[in-house]
Amino acid sequence: MLHPLADDGADMGICQGVEAAAQCYFEKSITECSLAECALIAGITQNPYQYNPLLFPDKSKEKAEVV
Repeated sequence: MLHPLADDGADMGICQGVEAAAQCYFEKSITECSLAECALIAGITQNPYQYNPLLFPDKSKEKAEVV
């Protein structure tokens, strides 16, 4: 489940680093993320705004499938 606001105040899922992204988007450690969740995080790095799953869930899913 995507978390709309990170506990650290990172509104709209803007976070730095893979651990922060896992916490922000899935509320769990990166070590607990599934392959699909890791692919989504990896796909975000190319364009964090455009592939932000909180803002553009369809685009982020498409990018994760490419990864």
